[in-house]
Amino acid sequence: MKTRIYSLLRTSVRIGFFTLAFGLPGITQLSAGEYGKAIINDKMPVAEACTPCDIFDKNTLYEGDGFIKKVKLKGRYHGQYISQAEDINDVRDNGYHNFQHRRSRIQMDFDLAHDLSFGFDANYSDGDGSRTGLVRDGGPFINNFQTFNLQWEPSDNFYVIIGKDKQDITREDIQSSRFIKTVERAPIVNEVGQQRPWGAQVGFIVNGIEHRIGAWVYGAHDDGPEWVDFRANRGASYNLTVPMNDNLSLHFDWNYVNNDGGRERARGDAAADTFGSAYEHAFALGVDYEQG
Repeated sequence: MKTRIYSLLRTSVRIGFFTLAFGLPGITQLSAGEYGKAIINDKMPVAEACTPCDIFDKNTLYEGDGFIKKVKLKGRYHGQYISQAEDINDVRDNGYHNFQHRRSRIQMDFDLAHDLSFGFDANYSDGDGSRTGLVRDGGPFINNFQTFNLQWEPSDNFYVIIGKDKQDITREDIQSSRFIKTVERAPIVNEVGQQRPWGAQVGFIVNGIEHRIGAWVYGAHDDGPEWVDFRANRGASYNLTVPMNDNLSLHFDWNYVNNDGGRERARGDAAADTFGSAYEHAFALGVDYEQG
């Protein structure tokens, strides 16, 4: 049996806005003594060059001096088309042709007064594998939240995050899907990572070394958008970042889930179990190196 994969296409679109500057010829009056005469300025102001890539830099919706300082809109769409056919005894059979909607997300960030910021990353209805279906069929626009949290950062050396957030483990998992180069992450990340429970995190930097401690709840209510259910089991996490120089840093991650050594579901008595790992303890060592 021969398997032929004819094409694989991935498309990624980030949401943004762009503006196009334009000008009109100006009219300037002459000095006194030549009353009634005018000079037409026929030199059109030159607009800055605008390219399609500019839309990714024009995503600020609002800036002000009140409690809300800035509002930014982000998002992503990831999809892939797979076309496959099998030749069995020189007879083409078992054709498979499908376009998969992998990620359809909208993200908003709010910079607030008093060193506060709020943000969410939501999965919106795309009609492909959606739990709630399309909006036109009666489903809600937002299926669920990937993240939904409030952050307080009074200094460069201390911060607090409260809400639904990614429980970081491995350097790949910490990278946003807006920047990954493939549709799917590595198998080991899908196995032990990708947890987004509800919880609280405290981060602080001492002698240039960053520590982050988290306490988590691994279950939610079954109804969307899966708000935290405190009947679920608890867990903890610790992340360490040690900068070696301007280009190199070392990382250590530890996640703990109270699931009886993997024999118990992390949700406890909660309705939905979508956040807890199947492993009681998970460790990761990583290196970040950046040049140019």
